[in-house]
Amino acid sequence: MFENLKNSTIYFGREPQNARMLVAMKIGGNIQKGVMGEMGSVPQSVSRCIPDQQKYHCRLHIDNDGSMTLSTGNNYTYVGGFEIESKRITPNSSIALGIDKYPLDVKKLLELA
Repeated sequence: MFENLKNSTIYFGREPQNARMLVAMKIGGNIQKGVMGEMGSVPQSVSRCIPDQQKYHCRLHIDNDGSMTLSTGNNYTYVGGFEIESKRITPNSSIALGIDKYPLDVKKLLELA
């Protein structure tokens, strides 16, 4: 389904300036960025994503076989309603970020990446 994303890592979190969801990944040695959502739509409880400083709320690693692992640092991240540090997910997984449980659409995230 997302063949071009195999063996890659996607970083995401709140965009510092406009509070949208910032999605970033390294392609050919350069960091490429995209945003999802309306300005001001991502709450403060979602950590900022500043890829140049290696800051992000979560990262999603996609293995060579297409399996996906969602990892978080000291941030609140939920899969299926349960708080996680690291968990295998699918494009249909229910993910929420931060204390406010901001919902994240994995399919849209993958499409943007």
